[in-house]
Amino acid sequence: MEYFKKEILELDPYIPGFQPVGNDYIKLNTNENPFPPSPKVLDSVRKYVNRELNLYPDPLCSGLLEEAAKFFKVKSGNIMAGNGSDEVISLIFRACINKGDTVAVTFPTYSLYKVLAEISGASVKEYFLNEQTRIPGAMIFSKAGLIILSSPNAPTGCAFDKRDIEKLCESNRKSLIVIDEAYADFAEENYLYLFKKYNNVIITRSMSKSFSLAGMRLGFAVSRKKNIDVLLKVKDSYNVNRLGAQAGRAAFRDRKYFDRTVRAIKANRAYLARNLEKQGYSCFPSQANFIFAKPPCGAAKLTGFLKKKKILIRHFKSGWLSGYVRVSVGNRKEIGRFLSESRKINKTEG
Repeated sequence: MEYFKKEILELDPYIPGFQPVGNDYIKLNTNENPFPPSPKVLDSVRKYVNRELNLYPDPLCSGLLEEAAKFFKVKSGNIMAGNGSDEVISLIFRACINKGDTVAVTFPTYSLYKVLAEISGASVKEYFLNEQTRIPGAMIFSKAGLIILSSPNAPTGCAFDKRDIEKLCESNRKSLIVIDEAYADFAEENYLYLFKKYNNVIITRSMSKSFSLAGMRLGFAVSRKKNIDVLLKVKDSYNVNRLGAQAGRAAFRDRKYFDRTVRAIKANRAYLARNLEKQGYSCFPSQANFIFAKPPCGAAKLTGFLKKKKILIRHFKSGWLSGYVRVSVGNRKEIGRFLSESRKINKTEG
């Protein structure tokens, strides 16, 4: 198969969380929002579904970007919409990474970054997080062509020290810095303001988590207009469909519903962490919509046991991560069922 790129043939692909067929599972493995979208979103899509689906969508998503700009308190020229923030990040790699370039990431982090770098033929420099809330000093002064940071970090959920992030931007003015804020709405801090301070910063956002729109695949790049203009050159002509754009517009308009569900997830996160610790789990301090924790009975054993009970959580099997599981914050009923089954196996193994 010599017609395929060597980098692709040798690639270990990104593997998303298991998506079961049917709805009889409790899904705490893919960080989806346990609450439905705003009723206003559903009403808007229902009214729109029979209109003009034979026509291509607006290639610039002008109506969606107008609402996004209001929500993020920026100009619409500072935003580009994508088919989820994954596509936005992929476009950034497409626009700026050449074969032989270096991409700097933390370890652990969102594994898609490494996959995209390898597809581009770039080398990946991983900086091990000895302390989960601090960016390693060597990374702060890395001078890599692209530095990408997940904040709060995936899969640990930890938020980085604000001073470290600002120092990273200050020390790498000739590098492109991407701050992936897929989980920022659940955190105490966000870094949207940094693109106004630094020419080389791009912030990515997602509507999958805090807006309950994972199925619509909506994400954004927020940056200086000159950076957005470059990304627009490499995106697909119609990368956001009509229904997705309509859903996103309605979701941005319903700020009360957004605030209410985010508060509920934060409260459920605290409840989940508190009860996991009572069962003997060692939990990382999360500012995302999930908990990364070490179970007393063993991560693989717990994951297998729960799957038989039709409860899904995420187990990462590489390096020291193999001792931990990631549990998405569900609703109280889902959390209660998970905790009940977890208690059974931990009691048996203890």
